[in-house]
Amino acid sequence: MAGVATCAVASSAFAADPTSIFGKWIEKLPNGNGMVTVLSASALSSYPVDATGKPDAAAYDMNVSYKDLGGPTWKSILKAAEGS
Repeated sequence: MAGVATCAVASSAFAADPTSIFGKWIEKLPNGNGMVTVLSASALSSYPVDATGKPDAAAYDMNVSYKDLGGPTWKSILKAAEGS
C-alpha cells in the first residue's frame, strides 16, 4: 500500500480528476515480489504477487466512495496556464 499512498500523495494536485488516480498499480518489493492495488470510483482491491506476477493470495476488497468536491481539474489548470 505504500506505493498507492505515494502515488495518491504525489497526485494530490490531480485529485479533482479521478481518472488520474484510478487504475491498477504495482509496488515492486526488494525481494522481487510485489503488491498489486486496483483503485476505482467504487472499490479498492489489493493482492500480493510473486516475482513472476502470479497472485500469492486472494484479493482483499474494500468498497469506497468518491465525491466530486467541485474543485479545478488538472486539465483546467493547464488550460488556464496556457492562456496566460
